Amino acid sequence: MRQFIISNNDSAYRWRQFKNQSLPSVFASARVDSLTPFSNTPFYSALSEEQKNAFYKAFIQFNAEALILLELVLYEGVRSLITQRQDATLIEASRKLMQEEKDHSKAFIRFLQNDCPGFASTSYLLRHNKKFKNSFLWLARTYPVALALPAAKVEAYTVFYGKALQNAFSDNVNSWSQLNVLHLMDESLHIGYEFDMYELELSQLKGLKKVLALASTLACIFYLQICFLIGCSRMVKAVLHTTSFMETTRWTLRLGGWILREFAPYRQTRSFIKNQFQSRKPSFGNLFGFMYK
Repeated sequence: MRQFIISNNDSAYRWRQFKNQSLPSVFASARVDSLTPFSNTPFYSALSEEQKNAFYKAFIQFNAEALILLELVLYEGVRSLITQRQDATLIEASRKLMQEEKDHSKAFIRFLQNDCPGFASTSYLLRHNKKFKNSFLWLARTYPVALALPAAKVEAYTVFYGKALQNAFSDNVNSWSQLNVLHLMDESLHIGYEFDMYELELSQLKGLKKVLALASTLACIFYLQICFLIGCSRMVKAVLHTTSFMETTRWTLRLGGWILREFAPYRQTRSFIKNQFQSRKPSFGNLFGFMYK
């Protein structure tokens, strides 16, 4: 955690500079098929160009909304953690992470407002499910440790997704690619903080409190899976205009399966998390082995 504190001290400066940059919209560039849902599948070939473009835009917006949601929940959880602990190193590292997550959220919100005109009328996560999101926030504030391992995995995904964008737009930098490149520079360091926070917090708990911490981690993973399915369902409805429950469910599961099994950044994330578990050997790691299966 000490290494996290002393590293990446120019993060705030980079985000201030980015705010003042004028970059072309990602949607002014040609669609990148490898970053479009269902790419390299027979179904993708059967889609019209209009549907492919719609999925491409929807998936970008979904990623932005999902990241904002996680950043906000993580911010609240870490803020609660600070009030519960006296460890000076943990508090300093946590405050640094909070500031970076705040910078990230603001930048992604600006992206949605400036580059995603459909966001005002079609939101995949942020503008719905108030009770669900409030219960998620309650979990984060009550059991901050619950966020550690799930957040590490999501942040690892953002790193590999950012690298995919960097490669795709190496000759055509735009608002979305640059935003994610800056984001991955911070998030690549947050992963270590989250594994360390999990181990430190768990080492201080005994008996029932430790059981609750582990159960809350499983609950957090469940919340994230529900968010994921909600987003997939809304993308399917928006692009394919499904009307029946069964049809929407079928395509939601297909889309979710493609992201989890076929989308390169997520495959890389699973491999990375597996390596992290094997090298770091987190307490009760076997309980969460399904995170990289």
